[in-house]
Amino acid sequence: PAALTAQKRCLEIRLEKLGADHEKVGWCHHNIGLVLRDMENYPASIASFERSLAIRAEKHGPDSERAAHAHYAIGTTNDKSGDHTKALQSFEECLRIELKNPETDDEDLAGSYHKIGKTHAKLNDHQAALDCYEKCLAIELKNPDTDDEDLAGSYDSIGKTHAKLGDHQAA
Repeated sequence: PAALTAQKRCLEIRLEKLGADHEKVGWCHHNIGLVLRDMENYPASIASFERSLAIRAEKHGPDSERAAHAHYAIGTTNDKSGDHTKALQSFEECLRIELKNPETDDEDLAGSYHKIGKTHAKLNDHQAALDCYEKCLAIELKNPDTDDEDLAGSYDSIGKTHAKLGDHQAA
């Protein structure tokens, strides 16, 4: 775990030089969370992301774009660990923040709707999943910069969900 060792050393230095509540310390916690998630140490990863979230919320406000990114990271980690209910809560909190912020770009918003849809599907709430996929697609269709692969992915998710709901004609 050379990556983890390096990130922890970075954290030690920044804690010593900058203090525990500095934004760069928050980034260290975030990066440690990413490494721990890759190592499949999900509880420790979530704890690191939560420390990052606390610093970001303190520095930028609980409804800042940076706080939204921390919620997304926590949701992704919960999803990978199989706790889809907690993942959904984090993804929905991320989306709530994104919807409040006019600077949120369409790609992030569409991505959040898609991730929430996938999580609903894992929880077998296919109608909620379909609603999210359709919101994602609507955003993508309005954005001329949307990648064709993203559009294809949204149509694929919508089709598969219609099939799960028994609507094979719409699928």
